[in-house]
Amino acid sequence: MRNHPCRSQSLALFLALGTCSFFPPTIARAQEVRAHADLFLMNADGSEVRSFVKVEGMVWHGSPAWSADGEQIAFDASPEVGGGPQSHLFTATVKDPKKTLTDLGPGNGPSWSVDGKTLAFFRHDKNPDEAKPGVWTMNADGSDRKWLSEGVRPRWSPDGSKLVFASKHEGMWSLYVIEKGERRRALFEKYQRVIGASWSPDGKLLAYIAQVKTADPQLKEFVLGVTIASAVGVQESPRIRCRGDIGWMPAWSPDGRQIALWTIDARGAKRLSLVRYAGTDEPVEIKGQPAESSSSDAAWSPDGKHLAFTSDR
Repeated sequence: MRNHPCRSQSLALFLALGTCSFFPPTIARAQEVRAHADLFLMNADGSEVRSFVKVEGMVWHGSPAWSADGEQIAFDASPEVGGGPQSHLFTATVKDPKKTLTDLGPGNGPSWSVDGKTLAFFRHDKNPDEAKPGVWTMNADGSDRKWLSEGVRPRWSPDGSKLVFASKHEGMWSLYVIEKGERRRALFEKYQRVIGASWSPDGKLLAYIAQVKTADPQLKEFVLGVTIASAVGVQESPRIRCRGDIGWMPAWSPDGRQIALWTIDARGAKRLSLVRYAGTDEPVEIKGQPAESSSSDAAWSPDGKHLAFTSDR
């Protein structure tokens, strides 16, 4: 595995603060969104990469989510590069995805309930069927769709009692939790954008990636934060684990030791990486990724042995 370079002066500063740091490339960035992206599976160490499924007529496949029993994967797919309002939600079994592929209708960013009976998802603004944008739930067969709240990227808590999602309905991007029909704010830092969060396996922590405003409008700096505010119901400052050019939607490993995310290399390509929850070391790129490819949207299997992910390889 290859460590990401960083600037020594800034590294010393962030290590003193109990964080790690890595910085955006200074050279011209390559095109961030490629012409197509499909879903793949691999072992957690990057070995044995294999194609999962491709939906006819769709050029983008993303947001994979494993069912709690590890037998199914839900995802979104779109005829538009990068996904978007025209995306549909699909499910397929891991053992025979082609024969079990099921279209559940419009939506993005699925998340399974613990019992496998319900999926949470979100709808974009200006979607083709003019559905109310925000967080929704539905039965696993696509029936009984219900709107819950403004927001995007919902994720069920490990015990199935709560949903966390990102929203800016109060004027700024933040994280919110719905529990027993009540919505409360879970993040109180001021960020330019937050896209969603991942629960720790014990349901006590949230990992999230947020965009920070910088003096240079051309520079995008992101942080990977960890907070317990949502679990205990009180305002608490997050622990900033990393800063740098990193991508949306972290994924906490089932053993709680690692967080999967994607970083940006010097060519502007997305690289799947792992960062330890404990410690101050930097994310380490997962081995075996072709130099010319971009990969993102990692999701752990429940046993922690495999990752589903999006790639243009």
